[in-house]
Amino acid sequence: MFVRSKYNVLVFVVLTNVLFVSLGAKKNCSSMDMSIRFASISFPKTPAKGRFHVEIADTFKKQALGLMHRPKLAKDGGMLFVFETNDIHSFWMKNTLVSLDLIFLDENFTVVDTVRNAPKNSEKAITPLAKSLYVLELTSGVIDDYSIEIGDKVLVSFL
Repeated sequence: MFVRSKYNVLVFVVLTNVLFVSLGAKKNCSSMDMSIRFASISFPKTPAKGRFHVEIADTFKKQALGLMHRPKLAKDGGMLFVFETNDIHSFWMKNTLVSLDLIFLDENFTVVDTVRNAPKNSEKAITPLAKSLYVLELTSGVIDDYSIEIGDKVLVSFL
């Protein structure tokens, strides 16, 4: 989940959780129509391993919700956060029920930082060492399985 300021996000998260409970969507956040768009992701260094089909989080609402409340994530699923500015974008995993790998990308889709096995349901801030314009959340273990390193290119096709 994207964190702009801890207080603002905390208020947003509380209101979002109340909304999900009242709509009966807590178990499946994807049932709420927020005009979900997708992208296809691949890693040129390991093309034989296949592609990922990820949701795009390109609004504050989608970024604040992230992958919260989802009991599982497809092996080839995930989320691509698209920000307006190249900056240090911190995340937390509150209400995230699956462990994730985070891949921070610059404006050229080059890996600038990675975080392996982000702990699920944690409020501890995950802050990268470099500025990014995009952040990719994938199933835990992808960074190691695909040998992803800082400097690698990522191919992104917006669908």
